[in-house]
Amino acid sequence: MLLLIGEKNVTENMTVKERWLATIHMKPVDRLPFWPKLDGAYPKAQETPFGDMSNDCIHDWIGSDQHKQIAGCVREVRKRTTVTTIRNADTMRTVFRSPHGELQLVKKFDEPSHAWHPTEFPVKTLDDIKIMIDVFEDVEVVLDKDQLALAKEQYRDIGEQAITTNGIGESPLMYWVEWMAGVGNAHFLLADYPQEVETLFEAMHSVLIANTKLICEWVKQYPTRM
Repeated sequence: MLLLIGEKNVTENMTVKERWLATIHMKPVDRLPFWPKLDGAYPKAQETPFGDMSNDCIHDWIGSDQHKQIAGCVREVRKRTTVTTIRNADTMRTVFRSPHGELQLVKKFDEPSHAWHPTEFPVKTLDDIKIMIDVFEDVEVVLDKDQLALAKEQYRDIGEQAITTNGIGESPLMYWVEWMAGVGNAHFLLADYPQEVETLFEAMHSVLIANTKLICEWVKQYPTRM
């Protein structure tokens, strides 16, 4: 069977990686890639046999085109501030410390949705915004050689079965609403202190840019088919 796209005939024997890369670069494909977003909560909500299967097995049964997250190769280094995360059972606490104070983000793990949800936001006042500005302006992004070695190993093991991905983090606005201030207070603080919040966003965005640059430099060392 052949699929005609434009002026080219494309066979139907593309691997998952070939299909994804061709699609991303807007080149001919044998079919459109398909990937249903399944997380750890999905199998638990299904009856036999799917309830006893891993997500990978369900993807294989569906015939989806997977993209898999591999280890990141960057880490953040700070001189004046610290960010520490401690998990205890279903509770995770992240403490942000700067010379101007200390803030805390508390998350709880929800088993039915298989996701973390905030129960205490770190930013509540103008002073809290200034502490967060300290924390993000203090970041230097560096290469993590141990994580890079792990990422290379994972990349080799996955082979043609999936396209590999790596995240750089959430956008400043998304992180601000979801994890820093919450829906209501995020809007109030942005309305009351726009300059300070925008300064924080700029600091957060600078970290994302640094992450992206470092990851891109790493990817350049690999074959173009990565």
